[in-house]
Amino acid sequence: MNKKITKLNLIGLKCPFPVLKTMKKLKEIPNNQYLEVVTDDFDARKDFQELNNNGKILLIDLKKDNKNLFFLIKKV
Repeated sequence: MNKKITKLNLIGLKCPFPVLKTMKKLKEIPNNQYLEVVTDDFDARKDFQELNNNGKILLIDLKKDNKNLFFLIKKV
């Protein structure tokens, strides 16, 4: 089965906008689809982890490089 991944570039946006824009985008995609979010706001990490802990999202993967965070989220 192929998984469809929607990409969302949030580079340049600072808290709370990465989480707000991500939640808005998740409303637009079907359940069980994936959203890849890239942000340069390293403070967003704790916000996404909190959403995951509260069951709002399913955080599949988190990667980082020197400049950006990459989240792979599954809509549940």
